[in-house]
Amino acid sequence: MAPRQYFQKMNKIKAIDTYHIRSSRTIEILLISNDNDSKICYVYNYEGTHYRFFSNIVQLIEFFAEGKQSEYDFVREQDLDNFLEQVSINKLFV
Repeated sequence: MAPRQYFQKMNKIKAIDTYHIRSSRTIEILLISNDNDSKICYVYNYEGTHYRFFSNIVQLIEFFAEGKQSEYDFVREQDLDNFLEQVSINKLFV
């Protein structure tokens, strides 16, 4: 009998670039990867107190152009980090 896998392997997160809109507002371009896949995503950091996650550039543009809210947002950087490390890349980035 094969052992069950109880824990999903953590994703690796690599910062590709950071754009400074203002000194306290940034857009981070991140590469999320695991053994099977990798995807680019975007995080809008509002003054270090609010983080909005976007799985593609269209969602990011709609946020700034039309005020369309992100599907995921966080008030603590640690919560964002935990989300990025554990998110299922294939399910999130459809």
